Amino acid sequence: MRRVMMMRAVLCFLIGGALGGAAWAQPATWQIDPAKSSLQFVVDINGQAVTGMFRAFGALIAFDPADLAHSSAKITIDMTEARSGDATRDAMLLKPDWFNVLDFPQAVFQTTGFTAKGGTAYEARGTLTMKGMAKEVVLPFTLKVTGDIAVMKGETVLRRMDFKVGRGGQFETEVPVSTSVKILVNVTATRIK
Repeated sequence: MRRVMMMRAVLCFLIGGALGGAAWAQPATWQIDPAKSSLQFVVDINGQAVTGMFRAFGALIAFDPADLAHSSAKITIDMTEARSGDATRDAMLLKPDWFNVLDFPQAVFQTTGFTAKGGTAYEARGTLTMKGMAKEVVLPFTLKVTGDIAVMKGETVLRRMDFKVGRGGQFETEVPVSTSVKILVNVTATRIK
Protein backbone atom coordinates (compact mmCIF):
# COMPACT_ATOMS: atom_id res chain seq x y z
CA MET A 1 0.00 0.00 0.00
CA ARG A 2 2.77 2.41 0.93
CA ARG A 3 4.50 1.58 -2.35
CA VAL A 4 1.32 2.33 -4.34
CA MET A 5 0.90 5.65 -2.55
CA MET A 6 4.51 6.55 -3.21
CA MET A 7 4.10 5.71 -6.92
CA ARG A 8 1.00 7.94 -7.07
CA ALA A 9 2.88 10.78 -5.41
CA VAL A 10 5.72 10.45 -7.91
CA LEU A 11 3.25 10.36 -10.84
CA CYS A 12 1.44 13.45 -9.55
CA PHE A 13 4.76 15.26 -9.17
CA LEU A 14 5.83 14.34 -12.71
CA ILE A 15 2.48 15.25 -14.27
CA GLY A 16 2.34 18.51 -12.31
CA GLY A 17 5.87 19.34 -13.42
CA ALA A 18 5.03 18.59 -17.03
CA LEU A 19 1.93 20.76 -16.95
CA GLY A 20 3.75 23.52 -15.13
CA GLY A 21 6.53 23.35 -17.71
CA ALA A 22 3.99 23.54 -20.55
CA ALA A 23 2.39 26.62 -19.02
CA TRP A 24 5.80 28.23 -18.53
CA ALA A 25 6.71 27.49 -22.15
CA GLN A 26 3.76 29.39 -23.66
CA PRO A 27 4.81 32.04 -26.21
CA ALA A 28 5.32 35.57 -24.94
CA THR A 29 2.47 38.04 -25.30
CA TRP A 30 3.04 41.36 -27.04
CA GLN A 31 1.37 44.76 -26.90
CA ILE A 32 1.23 46.96 -29.99
CA ASP A 33 2.59 50.50 -29.79
CA PRO A 34 -0.06 52.46 -31.77
CA ALA A 35 2.24 55.46 -32.24
CA LYS A 36 4.80 53.28 -34.05
CA SER A 37 2.42 50.96 -35.93
CA SER A 38 0.38 51.28 -39.10
CA LEU A 39 -2.00 49.29 -41.29
CA GLN A 40 -2.14 50.69 -44.82
CA PHE A 41 -3.78 49.79 -48.12
CA VAL A 42 -2.64 50.75 -51.61
CA VAL A 43 -5.04 50.67 -54.57
CA ASP A 44 -4.93 52.06 -58.11
CA ILE A 45 -7.66 54.62 -58.82
CA ASN A 46 -7.79 55.88 -62.40
CA GLY A 47 -4.21 54.70 -62.90
CA GLN A 48 -2.87 56.46 -59.79
CA ALA A 49 -1.67 54.60 -56.71
CA VAL A 50 -3.61 55.81 -53.67
CA THR A 51 -2.39 54.94 -50.17
CA GLY A 52 -4.89 54.83 -47.34
CA MET A 53 -4.88 53.55 -43.80
CA PHE A 54 -6.97 52.04 -41.06
CA ARG A 55 -6.38 54.45 -38.21
CA ALA A 56 -7.57 52.10 -35.47
CA PHE A 57 -6.69 48.45 -35.01
CA GLY A 58 -5.73 46.21 -32.15
CA ALA A 59 -4.16 42.82 -31.69
CA LEU A 60 -3.85 39.90 -29.31
CA ILE A 61 -0.41 38.46 -30.02
CA ALA A 62 1.31 35.43 -28.49
CA PHE A 63 4.46 34.77 -30.48
CA ASP A 64 7.76 32.99 -30.05
CA PRO A 65 10.01 32.31 -33.06
CA ALA A 66 11.18 29.16 -31.26
CA ASP A 67 7.60 27.94 -30.69
CA LEU A 68 5.59 28.71 -33.81
CA ALA A 69 3.25 25.79 -33.17
CA HIS A 70 1.79 27.55 -30.13
CA SER A 71 2.01 31.11 -31.48
CA SER A 72 -1.08 33.03 -32.53
CA ALA A 73 -2.35 36.47 -33.44
CA LYS A 74 -5.78 38.04 -33.76
CA ILE A 75 -5.97 41.46 -35.38
CA THR A 76 -9.21 43.47 -35.13
CA ILE A 77 -9.60 46.39 -37.54
CA ASP A 78 -12.02 49.29 -37.03
CA MET A 79 -13.45 49.69 -40.53
CA THR A 80 -15.08 53.01 -39.62
CA GLU A 81 -11.58 54.49 -39.35
CA ALA A 82 -10.54 53.86 -42.98
CA ARG A 83 -9.00 56.98 -44.52
CA SER A 84 -7.76 57.49 -48.07
CA GLY A 85 -6.84 61.19 -48.07
CA ASP A 86 -10.05 62.35 -49.74
CA ALA A 87 -13.21 63.15 -47.72
CA THR A 88 -15.64 62.24 -50.54
CA ARG A 89 -13.92 58.91 -51.14
CA ASP A 90 -13.77 58.19 -47.40
CA ALA A 91 -17.53 58.76 -47.06
CA MET A 92 -18.12 56.33 -49.94
CA LEU A 93 -16.00 53.64 -48.25
CA LEU A 94 -18.44 53.54 -45.32
CA LYS A 95 -21.45 52.73 -47.52
CA PRO A 96 -23.03 49.27 -48.05
CA ASP A 97 -21.44 48.68 -51.47
CA TRP A 98 -18.00 49.18 -49.97
CA PHE A 99 -17.17 48.42 -46.30
CA ASN A 100 -20.79 48.58 -45.05
CA VAL A 101 -19.67 49.73 -41.63
CA LEU A 102 -23.19 49.93 -40.19
CA ASP A 103 -23.56 46.15 -40.45
CA PHE A 104 -19.87 45.20 -40.29
CA PRO A 105 -17.90 47.78 -38.28
CA GLN A 106 -14.94 45.43 -37.79
CA ALA A 107 -12.77 43.08 -39.81
CA VAL A 108 -10.79 40.34 -38.08
CA PHE A 109 -7.68 38.41 -39.11
CA GLN A 110 -7.13 35.27 -37.02
CA THR A 111 -3.99 33.25 -37.63
CA THR A 112 -4.16 29.49 -38.09
CA GLY A 113 -0.39 28.93 -38.26
CA PHE A 114 3.09 30.33 -38.81
CA THR A 115 5.98 29.10 -40.95
CA ALA A 116 9.64 30.10 -40.66
CA LYS A 117 11.07 30.99 -44.07
CA GLY A 118 14.69 31.53 -43.03
CA GLY A 119 16.49 34.36 -41.27
CA THR A 120 13.98 37.00 -40.14
CA ALA A 121 11.34 35.92 -42.68
CA TYR A 122 8.08 34.24 -41.70
CA GLU A 123 4.66 33.53 -43.11
CA ALA A 124 1.36 33.83 -41.26
CA ARG A 125 -1.60 31.85 -42.50
CA GLY A 126 -5.03 32.80 -41.29
CA THR A 127 -8.64 33.73 -41.95
CA LEU A 128 -9.70 37.27 -42.75
CA THR A 129 -13.35 37.96 -42.00
CA MET A 130 -14.78 41.10 -43.59
CA LYS A 131 -18.40 41.99 -44.35
CA GLY A 132 -19.43 38.58 -43.01
CA MET A 133 -17.22 36.69 -45.48
CA ALA A 134 -14.23 34.62 -44.40
CA LYS A 135 -11.28 33.98 -46.71
CA GLU A 136 -7.91 32.32 -46.21
CA VAL A 137 -5.02 34.79 -46.36
CA VAL A 138 -1.25 34.33 -46.34
CA LEU A 139 0.83 37.21 -44.95
CA PRO A 140 4.61 37.06 -45.52
CA PHE A 141 6.47 39.18 -42.98
CA THR A 142 9.82 39.92 -41.42
CA LEU A 143 10.40 40.09 -37.69
CA LYS A 144 13.26 41.65 -35.75
CA VAL A 145 13.32 41.28 -31.97
CA THR A 146 15.67 43.40 -29.88
CA GLY A 147 15.28 42.72 -26.16
CA ASP A 148 11.58 43.21 -25.41
CA ILE A 149 10.83 45.17 -28.61
CA ALA A 150 9.67 43.49 -31.81
CA VAL A 151 9.30 45.14 -35.23
CA MET A 152 7.18 43.29 -37.77
CA LYS A 153 6.70 44.31 -41.42
CA GLY A 154 4.41 42.42 -43.76
CA GLU A 155 2.80 42.76 -47.16
CA THR A 156 0.12 40.85 -49.02
CA VAL A 157 -2.44 41.40 -51.78
CA LEU A 158 -6.20 40.96 -51.39
CA ARG A 159 -8.88 40.75 -54.05
CA ARG A 160 -11.52 43.20 -52.89
CA MET A 161 -14.33 41.42 -54.74
CA ASP A 162 -13.68 38.32 -52.58
CA PHE A 163 -15.29 40.41 -49.84
CA LYS A 164 -17.77 42.24 -52.11
CA VAL A 165 -15.99 45.54 -51.52
CA GLY A 166 -16.89 47.98 -54.29
CA ARG A 167 -20.03 46.38 -55.67
CA GLY A 168 -22.08 47.84 -58.43
CA GLY A 169 -21.43 48.53 -62.13
CA GLN A 170 -18.01 49.87 -63.06
CA PHE A 171 -16.53 49.28 -59.62
CA GLU A 172 -16.63 45.51 -60.11
CA THR A 173 -13.97 45.81 -62.84
CA GLU A 174 -10.35 46.97 -62.82
CA VAL A 175 -11.30 50.51 -63.88
CA PRO A 176 -11.61 52.99 -62.24
CA VAL A 177 -10.57 51.08 -59.05
CA SER A 178 -8.25 48.08 -59.28
CA THR A 179 -9.67 44.89 -57.83
CA SER A 180 -6.34 43.99 -56.21
CA VAL A 181 -5.41 45.85 -53.02
CA LYS A 182 -1.97 45.78 -51.44
CA ILE A 183 -1.97 45.58 -47.64
CA LEU A 184 1.06 46.90 -45.74
CA VAL A 185 1.48 45.98 -42.07
CA ASN A 186 4.07 47.72 -39.90
CA VAL A 187 3.90 46.88 -36.20
CA THR A 188 6.12 47.69 -33.24
CA ALA A 189 5.23 45.75 -30.12
CA THR A 190 6.54 45.33 -26.58
CA ARG A 191 6.82 42.00 -24.78
CA ILE A 192 4.54 42.12 -21.75
CA LYS A 193 5.18 38.63 -20.34
